[in-house]
Amino acid sequence: MEKKYGVMALLFAGILILVLPGQVAAWRNSGSYPVTLDSSNNDCRYPATYMVNSKEFTVWQQVDSQNGNWDIYLRWGNGVTWNPATPLRITNTANWGNSNNDNCYPDIAATYDENLFCVYIAWQYDDTNSNTWEIETCRVLINAQTNAIIAIGYGRASDTHLTDEKNSIRPAIDIGDYYGEVHLVWEDYQNGPNQPEIYYDRSINGMTWGNDQWISSQDDISSKDPTICAHYYNWGGINRDTVCVLWEEYDNQYAGTPQLFIYTRDFWNQGSNPVYSHGPTLVLNGGTTSSEVDPDVRFIDNEFCYVWSDNRDGNREIYYQKIYYDSTLTPSFKSLLRVTNDNGNDQHPMIDLAKNFILSPPITEIHIVWDTNRNGNLDVYACRGVKNAGGSDTISSSGQGGTDNRVSFTSCDEDYPDINAKNQYGYCVFEKNSNTPWEIKYTMDP
Repeated sequence: MEKKYGVMALLFAGILILVLPGQVAAWRNSGSYPVTLDSSNNDCRYPATYMVNSKEFTVWQQVDSQNGNWDIYLRWGNGVTWNPATPLRITNTANWGNSNNDNCYPDIAATYDENLFCVYIAWQYDDTNSNTWEIETCRVLINAQTNAIIAIGYGRASDTHLTDEKNSIRPAIDIGDYYGEVHLVWEDYQNGPNQPEIYYDRSINGMTWGNDQWISSQDDISSKDPTICAHYYNWGGINRDTVCVLWEEYDNQYAGTPQLFIYTRDFWNQGSNPVYSHGPTLVLNGGTTSSEVDPDVRFIDNEFCYVWSDNRDGNREIYYQKIYYDSTLTPSFKSLLRVTNDNGNDQHPMIDLAKNFILSPPITEIHIVWDTNRNGNLDVYACRGVKNAGGSDTISSSGQGGTDNRVSFTSCDEDYPDINAKNQYGYCVFEKNSNTPWEIKYTMDP
């Protein structure tokens, strides 16, 4: 910006930085919003969404009206424009060729390169041949201009087990930005029916996978419900993928009360082994006697930011914190913030982060969503904040003396939200129980 406008620009930007985080977000709930993403008269559950190049990709599980099994469906778009016109069924199709078995709990990641979207989906699949749940993955190639599907390919991620006690469930997937390496974690019972552990694998193409790697504490402690974030960066001229995994650890040291544990590893130039790794170790957040569940994590400005549901205040509330790693993955935990403060149970938080380039200079905004029963039925709420790289963050929410922003506004149960963010906008998907069936809804702010 030219110098003659410098003083006014800085003053205006300062006012915006002070005002924006405290503003009540206007989540759209009239006219065309919220948008219904599914086209089914049967239950549709557990949506997951991922944004790349201003395009949102959303998956969910949906009941088949003929045989009652769960299938995985996909749509992509934004606003009120979504493709394809009829949601794309990923599982139990001619391409996949599997039996009509259940497919549940999908997660999704995507990249964009040279007018091509590469969409990666993971889910748990009921393999009747081995009578176990296994982790299945899919890569969908989409022409970014025509929205035409170019190819769909599938792969088995988890090692196939031979007994019905050794299941692989609850996958989480993400992708590094530079090489397009796909990173995957899940909850695995191959060490025994009462000993779930967290396993990790990675792939170059999202269909061919290596050997399962046990990354949680190698003892008799249960480890559940992982989340993952992968991010590429360049440090000293070396290209690196850093992968951060969080999960619930049921350690006897804490009387079996779930605590957040973390594991991070660093890869250079597609090497087969991590150069540095940190963990598994307890997340330092001052709450070793409370139940910490439902983690979610994202990365921006060289910091991993994460949220979880915590009962240290009596009922369940949402908390936020971030972690910074130096070049050898030595961690520094910062900015522990309470997000919610109400009489209900606040659960299933999700987070995304985005640079708001509408402001000058731009700021990094925090977007958080969760579901709560504070109104009696389940509703989706949200809040925003500002992330300061290397410094203290701020969040405008009830847990910080402000207010939370309501996303869903009906008397039906609405829960399990997920969120994307870009510039000053938030984009949310969630499930809604319309007195049967459950539907997948989408809305945006502002």
